[in-house]
Amino acid sequence: MSEENKEPEKETEPETTPPSEEFSDILTVPKPEGRRKCPKCGEVLKHMIHESVDKGVIVLDYPRIWGKKYKCGKCGCEWREK
Repeated sequence: MSEENKEPEKETEPETTPPSEEFSDILTVPKPEGRRKCPKCGEVLKHMIHESVDKGVIVLDYPRIWGKKYKCGKCGCEWREK
């Protein structure tokens, strides 16, 4: 059999791609009317909910303003508000 007719051997390992920021474990919840609370455990203490910059969401292009995401200090749940 000539080498031209042989099929290249296929790798048995499945292709894995790193998760993008869009599909990460960040929940999207509607903006609350009153006090902000964790959607998972219901924590409402202000010092237990941490706010950080979410570089996956651009609010304004010039000047560049990023969105915000929140993380619960009790259960570790991350979410953003729409």
